[in-house]
Amino acid sequence: MRVGIDCRMITHPGIGTYIKGLLDEFSKTSKNFVIFGDKSDLKTYAGFQIVEFKSPIYSLSEQLTGPSIFKNLDLLHVPHFNIPLNYKGKLVVTIHDIIYLFGNKFLPRNFYANFMIKNCLCRANKIIVVSRNTKNDLKKYFPDSETSKIEIIYEASRPVFCKINNQEILTQTKNKYNLPNKFILYVGSIREHKNLKTLINAYMRIKNRVDEALILVGRLDKREKQILNLIKKNNIIYVGEVPEKDLVSIYNLASLFVMPSLYEGFGLPILEAMSCGVPVVSSRAASLPEVVGDAGMLVNPKNSEAFSEAIYSILCNNQLRDNLIKLGFEQVKKFSWRTCAEKTLEVYNNALRN
Repeated sequence: MRVGIDCRMITHPGIGTYIKGLLDEFSKTSKNFVIFGDKSDLKTYAGFQIVEFKSPIYSLSEQLTGPSIFKNLDLLHVPHFNIPLNYKGKLVVTIHDIIYLFGNKFLPRNFYANFMIKNCLCRANKIIVVSRNTKNDLKKYFPDSETSKIEIIYEASRPVFCKINNQEILTQTKNKYNLPNKFILYVGSIREHKNLKTLINAYMRIKNRVDEALILVGRLDKREKQILNLIKKNNIIYVGEVPEKDLVSIYNLASLFVMPSLYEGFGLPILEAMSCGVPVVSSRAASLPEVVGDAGMLVNPKNSEAFSEAIYSILCNNQLRDNLIKLGFEQVKKFSWRTCAEKTLEVYNNALRN
């Protein structure tokens, strides 16, 4: 079968990881894929047929040019809800989350997202979701949709995220970003639904009782002025986005990883941290318990005191910390890109038969 994959979001910190994970596995078994996007972003995957497609995501341009660019395929896989509405062929769509539909809870209600996701559910032959929570959300917000076409396929940590024993590499990264000797780490975008206000408040409760600083790594949303002011006011270290190889080292240098989010479609940073031998404290919201399992401490996302207690207990109890690290290494084994790719190929085959 001749399958096309829209790879324009390959540089996105979330969906891009998903695309890379699939392409890495597909490249081991088959070259019969057509990948669409900016050729300069896709040069790592030169074994596939690459078709230039630079229309911006969510643009009128992608709707006008997409259907003609995607012609002559047996099936098209779009890894986000921005499907080409006039595409007539077999279609598989991955929906990672539906945060845009929650209205004032996190973001202004996005009518475009509502319209597009509804069309995905109607037009796609198969829908892939990355967590049970996202499937449940779709069933809740679109009760009339055909839920039998929705398949849950978990993501995984990329192999590059692992324990580093080379002290020279770690020292170079530490010096490059001027990192303190000990720190608590958050990785993710700087946005309201990431619940950083609770994390910062939790940290400030114990700041004078621990040696660790709090470091935030990830993409900045400049609209989040309240969070930015809170970061500056409390002298929290914001590193910004970093290359993947440096991020691996930063995970390895961390004493503890914290994911305080109010909502996540999956929560890849949790598996990345566990893969690097870092204990995890996570919110118990949305999909995160599916990812953490019994390998981390789950906390009420709205309770900063509970976060403080969980963080402090791990930092001050080596036995607990070592046990969580051991459980984390076991937990990540339950998720693999190979399994993800195999199940995705099954979805392709089922979609072609529909």
